[in-house]
Amino acid sequence: ATTITTTTTTEASTSTTTTTTTPIDGGSSSSNKKLAAAKRFFPSTTHSYFFYFLDVFGKVWKVGEGGVEKVVVEVPSGTKDVVVVEKSSCGDMVAAVAIVEEGNSSTTTIYPPQYNHHYLYYYCSGSGWKKVVEVPPLSASLRFSADGTTAAFIVYLCHNPEEGERGEIYSVNINTSQLQQLTHGSGRIDAIDITAEGSNVIATTNFSTNKPITTTPLLWLIATDGSGSKQQLLPQLPPGGYFDNIATTTTTTTTAAVTTT
Repeated sequence: ATTITTTTTTEASTSTTTTTTTPIDGGSSSSNKKLAAAKRFFPSTTHSYFFYFLDVFGKVWKVGEGGVEKVVVEVPSGTKDVVVVEKSSCGDMVAAVAIVEEGNSSTTTIYPPQYNHHYLYYYCSGSGWKKVVEVPPLSASLRFSADGTTAAFIVYLCHNPEEGERGEIYSVNINTSQLQQLTHGSGRIDAIDITAEGSNVIATTNFSTNKPITTTPLLWLIATDGSGSKQQLLPQLPPGGYFDNIATTTTTTTTAAVTTT
């Protein structure tokens, strides 16, 4: 355990607060080794355990009060991106989506580049991984609604680094396997997230076709039903910064938390 003591002094008085913190893994070397291999974390929405994490070997672990408990799923070979959420209808309360590349990788530089097929996969504890639909090759920044119904992601228009942030936003309805392009002319996209019920995507994008790289992205709410409906949430940047990342709440209320730099 770690003890942190904070002393606050004012003209009238001095107060001291002592807080004791305990590592979630209980300090066990076994748990520490597993956490050391973590490459991505997924929050839990229940009180029985804290979070999940994906390790460098493609295994997703559950972490509770007693530390690292067990592997809940292994991602398919060729996985480029994956998201895990809790879903009560799945046996282990876990559902996941993954963008998976299928085909032989080539080390030969070819222009224009030749891409393998990419697919969106869906996982539920009771049925395992299932292929849902083919997605464009430059799909990335995968997001998954908390209710386990809708996936959203960015499809980049170019693999060149200097053009890498130009793209369009897509969604997939897990129940119907329907792939939809949600935006046209998005320009530069910095980040996206999806609301808990899967009806909207929150995105930082500029919708500029003339100057997509240099025009500052702003915050938008974009419907996932394919209607093209979108609403600008903030008309300008926060003072002294730009949007760095966004995250939505796990409730059905559309709320975005934005970190700025």
